[in-house]
Amino acid sequence: MVEWPETVERVAAFLRESGAATARVARGDEARAITGFEPGAVAPFPLPRAERVLIERSLLAHAAVWVGGGSPRHLVTLPTPELVRLTKARPADLVSEV
Repeated sequence: MVEWPETVERVAAFLRESGAATARVARGDEARAITGFEPGAVAPFPLPRAERVLIERSLLAHAAVWVGGGSPRHLVTLPTPELVRLTKARPADLVSEV
């Protein structure tokens, strides 16, 4: 189980350390405008307007991961290295287990 508020603060802290002036979770309308997907259906690509993509470092230990498939009813499984390559994701320590 992941504690959501702490996760959000870790992401915000990571972004601040990376030079971002501010960081927060996008509202539904912002997520839709940036990604083209409805909240809860965001696929990791293509995201032409995303400035930075992060991947939780612990996911790199898995051969494959399930990601959003573009609709609330669809998921896609991808080899983790391929997800990192396609999204140009930067590994980061973003979550803590409770």
